[in-house]
Amino acid sequence: MQVKNLFLFGAGASNGCNGTNEIVPLGIGLFTNLKNKFPGTWGTLPPAFENDFKDKFEKGMSRLWSDLSYNDKISFFMKDIAIFFSKFKITDFKQNLYYKLFRELKKKDALKETVLSTINY
Repeated sequence: MQVKNLFLFGAGASNGCNGTNEIVPLGIGLFTNLKNKFPGTWGTLPPAFENDFKDKFEKGMSRLWSDLSYNDKISFFMKDIAIFFSKFKITDFKQNLYYKLFRELKKKDALKETVLSTINY
């Protein structure tokens, strides 16, 4: 297989992709949602962590990853993120940009030449 197409999706790629049951929150909105939905993990972070997340979500994640006192808890935070994002569903395929992308790739018989990757957590 020769790769002819490469798509690299970053954090926030789903925000504004249209045709979903809810708009995926970014930055402070994402942190606030996680803190409210998972008070036993995200809600326990000290104020310094919260400030980093509120400043820039990636800054907060970097701090969380690098703080050795959270090493044994990282998997719980990641599980919460996965659970949170699992609630987002495509409800209108004709409007959804991901669906449109895959439909075009399939129409051009380019799926087998395509690599998709994400830099999300």
